[in-house]
Amino acid sequence: MTWLATKHFLQRAWVWTKNYWYIPLLVVLALAALLVKRTDIATKLLKTRTESYKEQIGVLNESHTNEIAKRDEIIRVHKEVMGQLDEQLESDLQEVDRKKEKRIKELVEDNHDDPEELSRALGDAFGIKYVPRGGE
Repeated sequence: MTWLATKHFLQRAWVWTKNYWYIPLLVVLALAALLVKRTDIATKLLKTRTESYKEQIGVLNESHTNEIAKRDEIIRVHKEVMGQLDEQLESDLQEVDRKKEKRIKELVEDNHDDPEELSRALGDAFGIKYVPRGGE
């Protein structure tokens, strides 16, 4: 019975479509227009997302460039400070060497007659332990 009911329905639909063909045509055109409009909306959405992505990438690249520049500046300043510290250290070491030489000359002039006393004085002045010879 359902086959007959289906056949009867399709015959009546065909007759209706032959008489009122413009209604299904309008429905199809409306659906096509809706799809085109949705495609336009999807295209706009895709374009907006692409532009947003490009802006985000631009911001990230700019941030990265700024970080690299800051890092390079810090490295440059570090090298400059280390160079100044090395120069200062060298200068201070030379000053210490001159003071040591001057002190040694003073001790030698004061104790040039007594080598053992000179050894003891040099040991006391520069933190060296003086050990006298046992046999002499």
